[in-house]
Amino acid sequence: MCKAIMKPLLRLSPAQVPLLIIAANLSIMMTLSMTILPRVHMIMMMAGSRNHRLGYEVVGSAYDVALNRSAQLYPKVFGNYSVTRYFTPGTFTCADANAITTVGLSTLYADDSFNAFAVNSKEIRIVLSPGCSFETVTLGDFAREENVLVLASTASLDLLNNKKRFPTLLPLASTSYNNVGLALLKLLRLYKWNAFNLVCDSNAKDPQRLAMEVSCGVLRDTFKDVRDISMLALPFDSSNNDSAGAMLRLAKTHSSVSIIASLPEIYKHILVAAYTLGMANGDYVRQNISNGFYT
Repeated sequence: MCKAIMKPLLRLSPAQVPLLIIAANLSIMMTLSMTILPRVHMIMMMAGSRNHRLGYEVVGSAYDVALNRSAQLYPKVFGNYSVTRYFTPGTFTCADANAITTVGLSTLYADDSFNAFAVNSKEIRIVLSPGCSFETVTLGDFAREENVLVLASTASLDLLNNKKRFPTLLPLASTSYNNVGLALLKLLRLYKWNAFNLVCDSNAKDPQRLAMEVSCGVLRDTFKDVRDISMLALPFDSSNNDSAGAMLRLAKTHSSVSIIASLPEIYKHILVAAYTLGMANGDYVRQNISNGFYT
């Protein structure tokens, strides 16, 4: 069984892999028990569009491809399945998306037509969500009470690994917030960098501002008791065109190493500003951590 599924798994995106793993496990259970599984009901909960990393257009399509592939590989498991898509278009903060998906899932469960089949027959319900960590925390609490499996493809908060609180939640991000902070600490010590600048984008109009705040909060917490490395938090607001240059000039008075929490497109402007100031000669280190923290 393992050899049969490994080859197709290698050609799938991270959002698709968990569905095939679940399908493989269900197939094994059915083979061992010699019983017919109940209907599988997939519930896609998504808030937000036009985001090249987490939007419905990208992850929703990945889920659809994974379902089709699972049905081809395991026709007995997916011979009887249904999909409910709850999608709210727009650009939202994590807090907004949290409210949207929580209310959406509650609304679905309160709908008689949504529960009609489950009343007369057993079904396995699986919630698929590419939402941020705060959104997934609420979905995980809901899923625990309703005994529903939640596959969280992007959330990365270490709290989500607490199986006492989230016994039916499976986070599938590459690493947790906390681990990234510890990895950065090891990296700084490896290269004997005893000081660094922490640059947090405070642009109030940035829809990912909350994620940036969490990223910087995790780093502050990681380094608060570290005595051999000095950390200086620097102000930066990407909505101000002159902010990057001012931040870089202040940064080099403290350390040649800067850890920046900002969107990739903003980071490009920072690199241009660094080049203009003569800070692209190999004597300075800059690392953007936004992707590693909230995806």
